[in-house]
Amino acid sequence: MELRASFNARILKLENQYDIRRELININADKRALDVLASNMEFIHVRLEQVDTREANRIKQEVIKLGGEAAISQEAYSYTVRTTNMLISASRKNLEFLAKKLATPQFELEKIGKELERCLDEAKGNFVVGNKVFDFNHTAYLSGMIRQRPGVTEKRILDKVERYCNAGADIIEILVGYSGRLFHGDAVSVEECKDFAHLIYMVKKNFPHVVVSTDVSKVALAKAALESGAEMFCNVIPIRYNLELIQFIAKHNLPMLLMYAPSLNRMPQPLGVVSDILRDIQANTNFAVSNGVSREKIIVDPSICFGRKDKDNFLMMRQLSNFRHLRMPMSVMFSRKSFLNSSLVGSVRKQQINSVISNTLAVLNNCNIVRMESSEQISLLRNILNILHPAVEA
Repeated sequence: MELRASFNARILKLENQYDIRRELININADKRALDVLASNMEFIHVRLEQVDTREANRIKQEVIKLGGEAAISQEAYSYTVRTTNMLISASRKNLEFLAKKLATPQFELEKIGKELERCLDEAKGNFVVGNKVFDFNHTAYLSGMIRQRPGVTEKRILDKVERYCNAGADIIEILVGYSGRLFHGDAVSVEECKDFAHLIYMVKKNFPHVVVSTDVSKVALAKAALESGAEMFCNVIPIRYNLELIQFIAKHNLPMLLMYAPSLNRMPQPLGVVSDILRDIQANTNFAVSNGVSREKIIVDPSICFGRKDKDNFLMMRQLSNFRHLRMPMSVMFSRKSFLNSSLVGSVRKQQINSVISNTLAVLNNCNIVRMESSEQISLLRNILNILHPAVEA
């Protein structure tokens, strides 16, 4: 029997269940066993803080029994401290089993078990908005934008929403145009609230499967939107000028999209380094969290194109992956911006093509939600996403 000179042994970087399932399918593994295999092969590291030393030692013993490993402080081994931080490493399947076991009457560690279960759910990359689950580890999602303007009929707006939905939009974002009033102190009339609420109600009534988002900056509009079916809100950084709305979002545990704008007039200065934007986003995120907003409910948008020079926009595009350090979903909106015009020549110098190219590059750089103002763009990008992120069949 002839011996092979090489078996091509190599280490694979499998970061989540999607990656694992893809490789299992590549080797033609039994599709009926994909869920079990993926759960066994996904190895997860969990950190717990300020655990009672006695409980930490019991948990460590249980983890080792399951074939995993757990580390605690050296003082915790000798019981010379009351609490300890600990690090647990095991397969997803074993950690899920451990979480359930800890919650049983035998162990009476229900609080730790439930927190471990919640942590494992978050590790799946799921972001829940209303009744829709967004799995940002596996794909990107498309948002169609509607601008509410005077004279635009309800039928025209609903027709556009229908085109978005037929093209594959996951989110409908209704821009009401009142955001600027935040800084001028203008009040929102009762009639405006009623019109706005009715529009959201009609969109949800006719298209219940899509998530409705809006950019309100006044609590009166936010209340009307929430009561009419809106499920996500956009806010412009710096959010410290809108504490009332932040507290409203926190009270109702709503998802929020933080859109970066470094000054009140929203005209960014020349960009030095992307880390400047990262710092501002982190500061505003911390402000929101300190006022009750769940960090797991925040999406960030670095605001490419808004008042920036072409070179700054390209720098942002190249460094979008840096925003992964925030450990939050990322959104971008290019719309029909033309910053690619200076680089695209000939017949391809069209804003529609510019937008699709920009959004595709953003997806390739770890963007999770793409916001657009044309159903034609959404349809084309949906086809591109289906190629970039093909569905993994069970």
